[in-house]
Amino acid sequence: MYSPHRSPYLGALDPRTGKVQEFRPPDIPGVLPGTHRIWVDERDVVWASENWAHNLMRLDPKTGEFKRFFFPEAGTLNSPGFSNFAMDSKGSVYETLEINGQPSVVRIDRETGKIVKHWPFKRIRSTYDNIVSMDGRYWAGGITGGNLIGLLDTYTDQLWELETPTLISSPSRGGFDREGNAWFGGRGGMLVKLDPKTRKITEFYPPFPYEAFYEVLPDKNGTIWAWALHGGRLLRFNPKTERYIDYMLAEPYSHNRRTWIDNSTDPVTVWYVDHNGYMVRIQPLE
Repeated sequence: MYSPHRSPYLGALDPRTGKVQEFRPPDIPGVLPGTHRIWVDERDVVWASENWAHNLMRLDPKTGEFKRFFFPEAGTLNSPGFSNFAMDSKGSVYETLEINGQPSVVRIDRETGKIVKHWPFKRIRSTYDNIVSMDGRYWAGGITGGNLIGLLDTYTDQLWELETPTLISSPSRGGFDREGNAWFGGRGGMLVKLDPKTRKITEFYPPFPYEAFYEVLPDKNGTIWAWALHGGRLLRFNPKTERYIDYMLAEPYSHNRRTWIDNSTDPVTVWYVDHNGYMVRIQPLE
């Protein structure tokens, strides 16, 4: 599944046949169209955030039926609101919203669209991404333009607001690896690792300067895939050896803002949606 972000469509690409199917949700009068985060759950039901309409949207691709849940807590319509949500293995949805004027991590029941629990921050106003560990225990998210990462233990309800070593690390998008560590792309030019058990944050800088990262994702082998946002290259980072492998892209300029890793293949297959309007598949040789 993919989203063109600023148009009223969702798309599905079958990589085996190249067949594309598009779905168009009903228009909302007076509100900008477009979706942002796409999530496919264990039932192959598709979930999407409508960033400007402040909806969590459900799509059954078998029937083409849409259902929307609106969140007034996301603020003024046509401004960025409900966006980079995450879903755990039990189907609970996580996002950061204001509850009674207090910025908070919220847990949402995907069947009803109701906020069932929230955890208020003390320093963080909002997080750019929401990521959840594979066992569903930990939530994490970083702020734009600063050095704070929120970490929530959903088992104990403890919420920490942790500082990265670099003042303007700006942790953006990321994911948890299979050892339970959270990884973020730092727009300040580094990869950011957070160990939830020790709450230790480690930064890894690439072997070339003046770069910014947006999203980093771990694969099933523990390798971290990171996109040099304006550098025209994909980085493959081994956390155990701290070795980088970089892949220069054939295009003169590529801009990746969303990556998906297919862990069902050997080696893994990396997909990304380019802001220039095309989808790219990368198949490493090892």
